[in-house]
Amino acid sequence: MKTIPWFAVITGFYLIAVSPVQAGCDPEGPPDKFRLQDSWEVKDQEFLGVAKFSAACDELLVCYGDASKPKTICDRIFARSIKQECRKTFHLHADALNACERKTDKSVEFVEKENDAVYRKGQRLARANEREAERKQRAADRKTRADERRKHRAAYQRTLEPKAE
Repeated sequence: MKTIPWFAVITGFYLIAVSPVQAGCDPEGPPDKFRLQDSWEVKDQEFLGVAKFSAACDELLVCYGDASKPKTICDRIFARSIKQECRKTFHLHADALNACERKTDKSVEFVEKENDAVYRKGQRLARANEREAERKQRAADRKTRADERRKHRAAYQRTLEPKAE
């Protein structure tokens, strides 16, 4: 399982701060409310398929950590991703498709309405990372200017020294 190197892990769509983040949806959490596992399958007399949601969960976490993205955009991307996964997996089975979409509707609703604190935390972290990168760039620029001044001062000092003949 890949690791996303920042701030939270989804546990039944309750996000908990840890570092580093384990990618994907976690099967723990309230069993009947917002649970979205890594995969969801329909067991019938014939095997219909497995919808895998871990990529959508990873994408949501990454989007929340992007300072340029508003929450509504991240939430829409997440909703579209999990709905597409349902459609891709169960497109030939209307009952299974409807059941899968009903399962994901609760998760989408939770993310849209209840996930503000997690989004804000991700945005704060993204802005902090941007500020840190800017600070490091300014420090590198200062060091470069100081090195240039030292070179010029050394060259000037060499011009002042008497030449031995």
